[in-house]
Amino acid sequence: MPNAIPEPFRGVFRASDSHRAKRNRAAVSCTACQKRKSRCDRQHPCGACEKRGHPSACHFVPSKNGNESSSGSKQELLSRLTQLEDLVKGMTEGPRWHDTVPPPTAVAGGDDATPPATNSEDTTVYYGPTSWAALVESIHGIQSALEAEPAPPPKDPDVVFGDLAPVTIDDIVSCLPTRRDCDRIISAYFNSKFVALPFLHVHHFRRRYEAFWESPSSTNLLWISILFSVLTMGTMILRHKEPFVATSMVTTEPRVYMVMAARCLVSGHYIHAKVYSVEAILAHAHSRNLTKKDSDPSLWSLYGLAVRIAQQRGYHRNPRNAKLRISPFDAEMRRRVWFTIRSFDLLFSFQHGMPPMVHEGDCDVEKPTNLSDDDFDEDCLELPPGRPFTDPTPILSYICKADLLPTLRRINRRALGIKTSTFEQANELAAELEQWHESMPPYVTYRPISETAFTDANYTIMHRIMLELMYLMSRAVLYCPYLNSTEEQRRTGVAMTNICRDAALRIIDIHLEVDRESQPGGRIYEDRYMVTTLTLNDFLNAAMIICVDLVEARHASNEEREARVDILKKSYRVWLNRCDESNDAKFACQVLRAILNRVEGSPQSTTSNGDQSLTSGSTTDASYAEEADGLALDNSYWGTDLHAEPCVELDNLPTFDAFFTNTETLNWVGRIAHSELSEVSRIRSLC
Repeated sequence: MPNAIPEPFRGVFRASDSHRAKRNRAAVSCTACQKRKSRCDRQHPCGACEKRGHPSACHFVPSKNGNESSSGSKQELLSRLTQLEDLVKGMTEGPRWHDTVPPPTAVAGGDDATPPATNSEDTTVYYGPTSWAALVESIHGIQSALEAEPAPPPKDPDVVFGDLAPVTIDDIVSCLPTRRDCDRIISAYFNSKFVALPFLHVHHFRRRYEAFWESPSSTNLLWISILFSVLTMGTMILRHKEPFVATSMVTTEPRVYMVMAARCLVSGHYIHAKVYSVEAILAHAHSRNLTKKDSDPSLWSLYGLAVRIAQQRGYHRNPRNAKLRISPFDAEMRRRVWFTIRSFDLLFSFQHGMPPMVHEGDCDVEKPTNLSDDDFDEDCLELPPGRPFTDPTPILSYICKADLLPTLRRINRRALGIKTSTFEQANELAAELEQWHESMPPYVTYRPISETAFTDANYTIMHRIMLELMYLMSRAVLYCPYLNSTEEQRRTGVAMTNICRDAALRIIDIHLEVDRESQPGGRIYEDRYMVTTLTLNDFLNAAMIICVDLVEARHASNEEREARVDILKKSYRVWLNRCDESNDAKFACQVLRAILNRVEGSPQSTTSNGDQSLTSGSTTDASYAEEADGLALDNSYWGTDLHAEPCVELDNLPTFDAFFTNTETLNWVGRIAHSELSEVSRIRSLC
């Protein structure tokens, strides 16, 4: 029979089977849209996938027949398995960077391994390999299936800035000065190279500034916070440099701009690690530091917050090692931001006797490049080579400072450590200090102000002073424990004691010179705002070290003691002239006055047990009060916005014994680590 079914196929195809033919239509939606059951615009990638930031998950599978459809599904499954395999491999190599930016199409050298065309307004968050979010966000198929957006968390009062009122665009515009005055203030800020933050690129800031004036409502609130912090610092600078012009031009107090910066921080949700979060916090903290007359523990906490948010955004990682997809320009700016964080975290921790938050072993980001803002910009595909260290740039001093930070951090941890370190460890750190000091470029090497060239800018003078103070204070802190050691330890560590004392004396010499040149007619009078509480803290610590040395020294000659007493008297007079506006200055005056009243002009006497003690001197408090009448200098150079308590009456200053036995006489917070220490031991703890 011609129509008979061959034997092998009998029972497979039967005429009686009610087999329904399937309609095979070409797919009009991508696989992701099919799963979401959403409309697809049939582009490649489609608009829905591109909006969700997953263009690589957009696949179109033709389905002419069932086999081809199965092949497409199989191919998609293999693709997802490959992604999972890459993820597992990546967990052994390091964390990934998850954002909403498409994969890069070009490669640049250096740290900027994969620079994409990024949208600076995207919210990007860094996840380490231990985070579950790193797993979820790396699987595009799963992320595409999560169509519902998570509900925003409830808004809680800000624990740092308090319950500040939300800021509106009308509030922002009404608080700003005129465009002309605003330009003048910002120009004063950027021209002050010592105060200007290194991560605020002048040309980038200018473009954002112009865009803000064109459309304030479309500007990032966190960037507006940076703008108000710049206005805070610029206004303060103008009032010092050009007081008459500033008074007629700018009527708004710097504090008003500072409060607006804080409100923009909170309203911009800085705590969520958004773009400009870190930069806005640092700018606000920097402006607060410049306007403070005394050390402020809250600033240390604020910089600690900046550390955590910067880590959340991956600022502590080298872009090449962590596979961060950022441009060369952004990579350099991030290096400068992280340097600023490392520096202030360590210096404020040092100021308050607390351990820093940044650990060198957790960071692999490199130090900033020796480039001026004119050398590179946002459109550069690759950073130019850094300038040689013989070519002075404002960033050069920060590079030298970055080289010192690891050693300074070890010295700080040694001073705060529970275990007592050995002579060998101290000498090892001292050798590193000397090596750094000898390798400094000549341009930033310290020289007295009187020997500085007339063409050197004032910010260059302050950069040199800053680096020298860091070096000297590091040496002093390194060997300070040997000032109050036992007699046997002092004999074996006499060289270390001398190093500590000499470093402190040199710091006081610098303090006297800075104060003299900050007076009307002095070299840095117009830029006296550059002397911040961090610098004054070094001066105060040096004076306390000499006080300890005077109390503890048992074999110093009369000439040596007289020289130390003389320099303490000079230091006392300098602090006396800041007494009306600074509680730290009051503290210094009280300590120095008590020490001088005890030791100045008094002979050394030996007790029956062989220990030498100091008898009361003949100088009275009244004589110091009379002397102070002729020492009153112009306090206006420290600013006119004074809200401190009146100066302590010198006639009522306590004697040495009464001063150190009355715990209510001094505010030791931030200076004394152990309140149970008695009398002279309380001064020792300053070291």
